Amino acid sequence: GRTVLLPRQAVMPQPLRSRSPRPEPHSQVDRGEDGFRVSFAEKKHGEAKKKTNKKSALPFKVISWSSQRPSFHCTAKNLEKQDRGIDALLNGTNQWETDGRPDHFLFLDFGVEVDLSHVQLRCTGTRYDPKNVTILRGVAGITDVITEHLNLSREAQRAPDAVAVKASSLLTKGTWAVVKRASLKSGPDGRDKHAHTLRVHGAQARWLQLVFHESWSSTGNIRLLQPLSVYGSKFPIQPTEA
Repeated sequence: GRTVLLPRQAVMPQPLRSRSPRPEPHSQVDRGEDGFRVSFAEKKHGEAKKKTNKKSALPFKVISWSSQRPSFHCTAKNLEKQDRGIDALLNGTNQWETDGRPDHFLFLDFGVEVDLSHVQLRCTGTRYDPKNVTILRGVAGITDVITEHLNLSREAQRAPDAVAVKASSLLTKGTWAVVKRASLKSGPDGRDKHAHTLRVHGAQARWLQLVFHESWSSTGNIRLLQPLSVYGSKFPIQPTEA
């Protein structure tokens, strides 16, 4: 058979399509929660603002307490640790256990004025869980007690946190306002729930007092696990005028 060659068809050049420029981020729009058009930049700004306003666990110092068992395993300052490190779990320094009759109390110092959101207690699910809790914020007089403590520490040539601030002075010379009263669903019947959250929205304070009125134990003693978490935000530092 013979091979027949067909004529090649001419290919017409296609005109180049002009590509429209990509819109700038500020020109992109979206529908907000209320149905209005919201620019991309505004949306991102709002998300960043929400992240900035997010409440986080605040660092604090336990400056005084009602009692504690004579063992480093049970000191109130164990509650300051927020990381729940493996070392603390292995050596048992992850709790505060009292050694006396109720009421039991803790005094916390945040170092600066803070806007509080909520307090989270961690219990053991045993008869040493607290039943009733009262949260109070320091209003006046506490600065004088702290100053007196610092002066005594300086005279004795010891670190200020080597000895607790005198609790009797904090109670009698300081003025405290109740922020929250709560009953906890704790104890052996609540052993499936170890974390208890107490909402305190709108409370502003530098010093906080936690009072535990009774427990499920016949002795009235309590045991709290680390960390004791207080959530909120610090107030921005105002610039000082020159």
